[in-house]
Amino acid sequence: ISHLVITEDGTPQTKVNGLLSKHDIVVSFGNSPVGLLKEIKRATRTKHLRHAWSKTMVLLGRYLEQNLPLSQILKIFSELKDALISQTMQLSLRKMKTKPPVTFAWLALGSQGRKEQLLYTDQDNALIYADSDTENPEEIKLYFLKLANRMNKRLHKIGYDYCPADMMASNPLYCLSLSEWKQHFSTWITHPTPENILLSGIFFDYTFSYGNQQLVQELTDHITQKLANQKILLRHMAKHALKNLPPVGFFRQLIVESNGEHKDFFDIKHRAIAPLSDAARVLALGQGILNTKNTSERFEALAQQDAPNQELFENCSYAFK
Repeated sequence: ISHLVITEDGTPQTKVNGLLSKHDIVVSFGNSPVGLLKEIKRATRTKHLRHAWSKTMVLLGRYLEQNLPLSQILKIFSELKDALISQTMQLSLRKMKTKPPVTFAWLALGSQGRKEQLLYTDQDNALIYADSDTENPEEIKLYFLKLANRMNKRLHKIGYDYCPADMMASNPLYCLSLSEWKQHFSTWITHPTPENILLSGIFFDYTFSYGNQQLVQELTDHITQKLANQKILLRHMAKHALKNLPPVGFFRQLIVESNGEHKDFFDIKHRAIAPLSDAARVLALGQGILNTKNTSERFEALAQQDAPNQELFENCSYAFK
């Protein structure tokens, strides 16, 4: 039932005074995930998406004030973000003069790839497209670079800053064919230089956002195979993860910044979140857990596989949430 008819005495025999719809109720109670999802999917211009997404930030504030479980909040906002990316891509594709020459997939990286992004942050994304024996490789690349550039510009208008390190799909280094991405990951896995370790920490946290999901699955299968035969990267990633200092001191006090503009403040991202997310990544990769990228879900999967450390991993999952 989506509409209620209101009559003078509540019976069909008297005059109709008005009509109450589900939409009226949603509006009266403020924003709702369902209403925002519909608004995002109906958007025909970037400014409409920006307006809709600003409402999600209001909704987020309300959820946090109500102290809803973080896992529930993340799931809701991951659905909304997926819809935002999908609609943004559709608007970008409409501006292209021709259809894509081959199938492609848009990847979210970093915190969005782990489905842990709530606030406005900078963009981290990449594009993967199918190999072709018939099309001109340079023309294919130029097409998808132009498409990625449109996407990054639209996301910037919506409120997401450009990545300072240019780790975006509009960068030719991160807009590649499937075979080129396979070669990239093979190099990172077999030659773990400091730069490659930094890149792998970001690019191993990828998730499918739009397009041909089979391309992403093929890449995941390739990574799984490479990691099984080459463990040196995991040792270097573990060493890198251990550089994260504990967030509490000897007397259980929080370790705050000793200088800079945030002196005497506690850095939640680098002191509390990063140690757990970095540890979860390397441990999950070591156990061949590649189908989930979310930090708490990685720890939960590790708890199921490693009985002696089950309680430890469950505590890590709880601590991260």
